[in-house]
Amino acid sequence: MRAVHLAEAAAAADSLYAIGYEMYAVDRWRDAADVFRAMVLLWPLDERGWLGLGRCHDSVGEQPVALELLSLATVAIPRSVRARLALAGILRDQARHDDADRLVDDAERLANDADQDDLLELVIAARRRTS
Repeated sequence: MRAVHLAEAAAAADSLYAIGYEMYAVDRWRDAADVFRAMVLLWPLDERGWLGLGRCHDSVGEQPVALELLSLATVAIPRSVRARLALAGILRDQARHDDADRLVDDAERLANDADQDDLLELVIAARRRTS
């Protein structure tokens, strides 16, 4: 019975994420932020909610809020490579290169520990953007 509930929760999270993503894609950042905020509250260990919420706030010029949210994501999901890379991107935009470099280094260590090629590719791409 528990597996059914987990599958239903995962399907609900996927559906909510799809709604938020579609809103974000058509520049409805405030509406998308509401959807991603609900995801964060309902599924705090699903990095998609945190990343989407951070991107929404970044897109409307609220970088301090985006930084705070993405920092919280790294606390809520300590092994999140994507949250660190998103956070590093905003820091780099603010010319905080040393802080961004440390986050990319942390992301690389976590990606290597996870032994996931897709995460390593994200780190490599983040390093290319800074060269």
